[in-house]
Amino acid sequence: LSLLKILDNQPSAALDHLDYAQKIFDTLSVDVKTPQRSLELALLRARAYALSKRPAMALELLESLGAKPQVHRLMVDVAWSAGFWDDAAAELAEVMIDEEISLTRPLTSQQAQIILNRAVALNLDSDRIALANMREKYSDAMAQTDKAKLFDVVTRPRQLV
Repeated sequence: LSLLKILDNQPSAALDHLDYAQKIFDTLSVDVKTPQRSLELALLRARAYALSKRPAMALELLESLGAKPQVHRLMVDVAWSAGFWDDAAAELAEVMIDEEISLTRPLTSQQAQIILNRAVALNLDSDRIALANMREKYSDAMAQTDKAKLFDVVTRPRQLV
């Protein structure tokens, strides 16, 4: 029910349902209270916080969950939506690790998009050094994708007019 409320953009109702679900969850036996179910409740709660314009609370909760691919992805979504470009770039670096992006294999479309998104976040954060490092490291691999021109524009050095 909380997920439906989140999808219907009703974060306070989702949080109310999550509070109730947490009370029930706490009373369950140990064999039913799996870490995966606990993680799912926390991810829903973080998403509801983000939708209710409390991205800092969402990120704090997510940070407490540890390094997991689904946590990194949600942290990217929350940080990106809130305009926390440094956080988005940092989490996209974690997503790149989770995706096992390698320069010895051609990039998938999804991997190219992740790299481009990180470059955009670094650009919006005005982190010119990290952006230059990304350009140097990923230019050849990105040149083989349909995102090549976008990557080139986003990562090019600033021009003095």
